[in-house]
Amino acid sequence: CFLEQKVEYINVNDSFKASWSSKKKSKWSFTREDVIEMFDYLINNIYVKFRGRVYKQVIGIPMGSDCAPKVADLFLYWYEHNYVAGAVKNPELKSVIHILKYCSRYIDDLNVPNATDRICSIICNDIYPNELTLECTNNDKLRSSFLDLDIFVNDNGFSTKLYDKRRDFSFNVVTFANLKSKIPDSQAYGSFTGELYRICKSSTKFSDFTNEVSNVVAKLVKQNFNLNKVKSSIRSFITSKPACLHRYHRNINVYNLLPT
Repeated sequence: CFLEQKVEYINVNDSFKASWSSKKKSKWSFTREDVIEMFDYLINNIYVKFRGRVYKQVIGIPMGSDCAPKVADLFLYWYEHNYVAGAVKNPELKSVIHILKYCSRYIDDLNVPNATDRICSIICNDIYPNELTLECTNNDKLRSSFLDLDIFVNDNGFSTKLYDKRRDFSFNVVTFANLKSKIPDSQAYGSFTGELYRICKSSTKFSDFTNEVSNVVAKLVKQNFNLNKVKSSIRSFITSKPACLHRYHRNINVYNLLPT
């Protein structure tokens, strides 16, 4: 980046906004060597303590640290940029570039609509380095999962519903706190309200929305949530009239969303 911009410094002001410059303008001015040194320190100085012993991470980006998502993005973007910069000059890869412009990525999860076997092979083998193992996870041309969405193609359009990969595990996963614990009620019921919004925004069809909410309510009751307070949270959600509910074009009451 320094070479492409033909500058010597990245300057960071008091508002933490960065800019390229040929001159040192602030106390937070960094050269290319400074950035390399900081990256090296972040990557090579990650320690964890387990059962009284201290371990140093020697492979991969430090998970859970503030820098991890940005470092992962920069790492992957570098390879993507280099591939596309070369591919646009190659007439044989014109169709590949056309498909890749619809590609979206969240850290290491990729969504590529209309990807053929050839596109999958290019993504897995040509764009990214060998040490990064990628797999095409769906073989259905009309359905795919990406992050927490199950995406379908039907009626010449897209529809979605919630996808939770934890359901694919061979064991049950506890997703909500047990209210016999010391967690404050306000936080517990607040997390349920947040889940209602997530399900609503993810579900194109009303039936998918109601099924998901019913399943969550059943889990909450098993986790010693008070059913009347759960109903109150649902009523508050409905009366707040979130934009995602408008797509269903119907009047909704709390009993639509309770398990039978």
